[in-house]
Amino acid sequence: MKNKILTLSVLALAAGLAGCKKDNTDSAFNGSWEKRVSFGFTGRIEYPEGNGTGFDFQGNRYTAFNSGIPGQAGTFRLAPDWFYQSNEKGWRIVFDKELTQKRFYELRGDTLSIFDDRSVSDGGMTQYVRRESLFVQPE
Repeated sequence: MKNKILTLSVLALAAGLAGCKKDNTDSAFNGSWEKRVSFGFTGRIEYPEGNGTGFDFQGNRYTAFNSGIPGQAGTFRLAPDWFYQSNEKGWRIVFDKELTQKRFYELRGDTLSIFDDRSVSDGGMTQYVRRESLFVQPE
């Protein structure tokens, strides 16, 4: 009986860990994403193609770029979460284990939207478009 319980416990733990790992990254993010539109307190701002501002994602790693220049880099994970003042469930993108800011995302085809909690009236959103070889790494 002890062996059955131990075996079931180990299997349950392994399944749980495998399920958690799946939520941490998403290969659909892999590649370069360029900022195109932002909405927020200041209104709508459109950015031209080739502005060089956005992200490179690879596995669970990211590099942020501003005008083609690499900046902050680190890890990210994807996690389910609830919006603050609603019963709606969404998906968060968590950069470098940040705990204070809730940033949710929506990925539709070649458009990635990253936004603050939907229930915050002046919360912002930024849309990125997938680009091929957007950012050139310095030699």
